[in-house]
Amino acid sequence: MGYKVVMTDLDGTLLTKNHDISEENQRALIELTEKKIKIVFASGRMYKAIKRITTEYDGDAIVVSCNGGYIVDEANNHIISESHFDNDTSIAIIEILEKHNLSHHFYTGDTVYARHGSNSKMFQAMQGFLDELKINLIAHSPLGQFIREGARPYKFGVIIDKGTNSEGLKQDLAMIPEIDFFMSAETLLDIMPKGVNKGFALHQVAQYLGMSASEIVACGDHENDIEMIQAAGMGIAAPGYVPALGDVSDVLLDEKTLHVIAFINDTFF
Repeated sequence: MGYKVVMTDLDGTLLTKNHDISEENQRALIELTEKKIKIVFASGRMYKAIKRITTEYDGDAIVVSCNGGYIVDEANNHIISESHFDNDTSIAIIEILEKHNLSHHFYTGDTVYARHGSNSKMFQAMQGFLDELKINLIAHSPLGQFIREGARPYKFGVIIDKGTNSEGLKQDLAMIPEIDFFMSAETLLDIMPKGVNKGFALHQVAQYLGMSASEIVACGDHENDIEMIQAAGMGIAAPGYVPALGDVSDVLLDEKTLHVIAFINDTFF
């Protein structure tokens, strides 16, 4: 099969523990570009939080942000797809998260709205990260007021810790038919509009590029990558993958594979 696209998750897959691209993966990205292979960066992050990564890649990437909520062709500054929650659904989500007294946030185009305590380690880490990227952060107030004032979320994120009644939370969220939810990290639950995920994004990208999903190699490591791996012609589980993703992947990589994109370049191209 002649693959034409590499679609890669960021955190835990393309990026190192220092949140940058290794020299080996950078060289592989350059080689893939020279071979006319299209690169797609896919993340649960908001678009502005991915821009720093795309500047490390000297090519014209397609960027999938918010798990497929916002997809952009950077070369042409063209929005391929955009998916928001409606107001009623957003309010219903917030009411459940408030009921469970959970730290949570949502992304719009240029702002993160966060309901975290000021002494929360997650909030402090988020604040430092967003300040560095010059992304607006509005915190501490109940978030429903911002929905009523016109904010349109692409994605909700919820902090899950040892004290969280995860089963009760999931049962409550399952009562909202307009949403899907899944873990995107060990302690982060993502809530998305129904049917919007990285697999949806892969099909949107394939259609935009005029090709079949079977011509795409995809790699990831967590639950929010499962639909992308299932939709791709070749699905690769990066080292440290969760079991549910391994169950649907064509190739399983262990910790000996330090540079996933270099492996893909050497193996499939």
